[in-house]
Amino acid sequence: RLKLDLTLPCFRAMKLTEDMSEKLLIGLQNITHSITFLPKEIIFKEGEIVPDLYMFSNGIVETYQKNVLNETIDCSIGFGTGDFELLYDKPRDHSLKAL
Repeated sequence: RLKLDLTLPCFRAMKLTEDMSEKLLIGLQNITHSITFLPKEIIFKEGEIVPDLYMFSNGIVETYQKNVLNETIDCSIGFGTGDFELLYDKPRDHSLKAL
């Protein structure tokens, strides 16, 4: 349950999972794994087809579109991205960089 409590804000931040039952969220959570990104590391690039769902529970990331800073996001309240790309196998519409 503690693991779900830590990732629940990330799940709730995405359209795909915002209304899922706790049982389904636990199932999804059980197949996730943690990754640590280094400062300034590019997580994915605009235009890439990356069938991964990213959930962040801490840190800061920046989004870029056409190499222009779009947004800086504090992930301490939970941030998720990739749900649309995962479902529809679409290229990323932005780049994401760790700070």
